[in-house]
Amino acid sequence: MRSNGADSESVAEQALLGALLIDSSAWEKVATKISASDLHRPDHRLIFEAIAELAGTGRAADVVTVAEQLGQRGKIDDAGGLAYLATLARDTPSAQNIEHYAAAVRQRVAARCLAQVSSIIHDGLRAGEEPAEVIRLTREALDGAESRLDDRGAGWPEPVDFLRELSAPPFTASDLPSPLGAYALGYAQQTGFDPSLCVLPAVGAAAAALDDRYELVADAGTRWQQSARLWTLGIAPSGSGKSPIRQAMLKPLHDLHEQETRHHEAETAGLDPTAARPPRPRVVVADATIEALSEVLRDCPRGVLVAIDEFEAFLGALDQYRRSSASRDRGEWLRLFDGGPHTVERVQRGGVFVPNFGASLQSATTPATLLKLGKLLPEDGLLQRFLIAVGRRQVDGVSVAGMMQLTDDYAETLRRLYHAAPAGRDGRVYFDEPARAEFTRWLREQRTAQAALDERDPSLGAHLAKYPTFALRLALTFHAAEVVQTSIISERDPAACPVTLESLRTALRFLERCRQHALVLYLSLRNGSPLFDLARDIARAILAMGRPQVERRDLQRNVVAFRKADEREQAQSIDLLIDLGWLRPATDGYRKAHATRFAVNPRIAERFAQLAAAERERRAAVRELIAEAAQERRA
Repeated sequence: MRSNGADSESVAEQALLGALLIDSSAWEKVATKISASDLHRPDHRLIFEAIAELAGTGRAADVVTVAEQLGQRGKIDDAGGLAYLATLARDTPSAQNIEHYAAAVRQRVAARCLAQVSSIIHDGLRAGEEPAEVIRLTREALDGAESRLDDRGAGWPEPVDFLRELSAPPFTASDLPSPLGAYALGYAQQTGFDPSLCVLPAVGAAAAALDDRYELVADAGTRWQQSARLWTLGIAPSGSGKSPIRQAMLKPLHDLHEQETRHHEAETAGLDPTAARPPRPRVVVADATIEALSEVLRDCPRGVLVAIDEFEAFLGALDQYRRSSASRDRGEWLRLFDGGPHTVERVQRGGVFVPNFGASLQSATTPATLLKLGKLLPEDGLLQRFLIAVGRRQVDGVSVAGMMQLTDDYAETLRRLYHAAPAGRDGRVYFDEPARAEFTRWLREQRTAQAALDERDPSLGAHLAKYPTFALRLALTFHAAEVVQTSIISERDPAACPVTLESLRTALRFLERCRQHALVLYLSLRNGSPLFDLARDIARAILAMGRPQVERRDLQRNVVAFRKADEREQAQSIDLLIDLGWLRPATDGYRKAHATRFAVNPRIAERFAQLAAAERERRAAVRELIAEAAQERRA
């Protein structure tokens, strides 16, 4: 790598940027370890910010796309121009050592922080600062240095952007198993569609493909067990590709439906018209009434996928179809989430017994439509049963090598899931011991998180109450998707082996990402609430302070609304910022009721650099106006 006379620090930064430009997948290895503010050179910070912005929207970051991103911001010349970007990529042999490059950059950051500590002590004492203030500033500088050396950035979620238009971080390859994620993310990259809008229906399709006789046992004593049935809802503005995405992700199921139909027709072609006929198989069902769906499910105990084209029309039908029984129909749809034996009462024709009244659902809508509907929806838990993906409009796509193979692999995975049949234990699947211990621990944290949200937002609390169910269903889906990859057909039985700790952790990561998207949705429905406004004021103050940690007294001093709020409102606003991935208690544990110090997500400095600069300028201008007014009063 040519350094053009730069020191070793610049060489490490050049190597890091070059590796990111030649291999976009390397971003995942450094995203939690390096932020733009860690880079010493201003031009390198600009390049890193552009790469981070592209990664945040699921787009590949190469020389051309980064140059375009910088050009749109009017910063291409400040970053050295296209020629410098090309030099960075050309002079980096590979991205294999990117973690070594990142470690070298972090070491230099820590060294700068320690030098800052020395300056703070020397300059503060020389200027006659109060010792307590010098100690506070010294502690902050030491915290910053330690966070770089100890890699505290690892494990932080992507912070939700709720200061501008609400948006959630996209799903990544680490959030789901490769058999499902490789195609969905490749399709998103090639088409420019939002990765989240592609990933969620792919997971929903896999869950629908698996026979409902497979159930993951959480507690054998209480018979708490769940099949893989999932309801998914994509939310994005017009032009985001919701319909073509759903068609692409469900195509393998539609192909299976066609094959099963042809096989049934061939099987029954020669039968006597009066003879009993085998049930007609179904895989995917379009919009249907409860009565029609009960007829389908009576002959299809394995479950089906109901593809709802227009979510608004679906909700409207619940209230308009046979108005006299609208409430009953809504109750039947709610029951469909749980599955199990059920008798559906039909007008004039009597009841029909369904051995397994359960189905997966998949739909999409726009934010504007959902905001309108959200004010009208009864508090019956219908919306809360959906896993949510909030996406953006389509952007330019990038060609993906081997896309046809990814498509075939995805279709084959769904085909194998569909044909998997329980051979033992009646389809019951169990955790191995490490996974069971992890699930028990996670349940405790989940109850704490839900309790913190119940009082603030009952709708969101009701949604989070479904997360243990979602966790089991996702873990079973991911476990089955991995098991069926074997080339030995007889070993493709998900019940033949336990769910591992790795599969469970992947499911919990996926669910945590879903949780961030759900927060965006429910905050949108509650936009303008006093709690939401207070959290925004605190977030802006955090950006302006730019510290690795904040204390309650910092918020008391810098946020007027926080100072005026009562203790309960203060605690709720901090809990909300924890949920949004901005803060976490500086002490161990998920939440501390009386925590006074909070660590700040290190990704915030990078992702909201422009907002932070603008907020500091605004606050400086306000201070200047106040000082001028005070001076005028004294005069």
